[in-house]
Amino acid sequence: MKRNGYKKLLQNVRMNTKWLDEKGEWNLPTSPNNQLRMQKKLSTVHGPIRPNAKEWIPSKCYLQEHDLEDIYDSQGRVCYYFKIPLDFNLLFSNYHAYFPKHPLAPSVDKVDDKGDYTLDNVVISSRFANYGRNVYPFDGMHEVVNLIIEHAKPFNNSNKLIVNSKEGTTLEEFM
Repeated sequence: MKRNGYKKLLQNVRMNTKWLDEKGEWNLPTSPNNQLRMQKKLSTVHGPIRPNAKEWIPSKCYLQEHDLEDIYDSQGRVCYYFKIPLDFNLLFSNYHAYFPKHPLAPSVDKVDDKGDYTLDNVVISSRFANYGRNVYPFDGMHEVVNLIIEHAKPFNNSNKLIVNSKEGTTLEEFM
């Protein structure tokens, strides 16, 4: 049986959004934690709800599998931010290289965090980029990625953490 990475990616989006089914009816997020958030029984950080907790209202998803494929194709079939290919197999738990929340697995990132999941408001990125951006401004992320690419250095063969390096250690020194 062939895997459908776009179907799995859409299922991941639907865990956190309200989404339209084939009948045109809205469905609630499929994630049990997000259902508890909507009922004000769980906070967004999985801790107790405080009396002044802000109500969590999920975004709406208007996307279908073919939309995600079209978006990925329009990006040249690479992560929007890092321009590296993404392995859709990393979304499947029975894949040999699977790891929960693998940083190189595909993820759907909203351009406007306050908007919904629509064709003109999403890009396909790595989870690493999506989680790293979080609510940081979309346009600002381009500068962050450029800074990372300009100054990143590969790990040496030992992969040891090097402390007290003589190179620049503050963001200001890099910029």
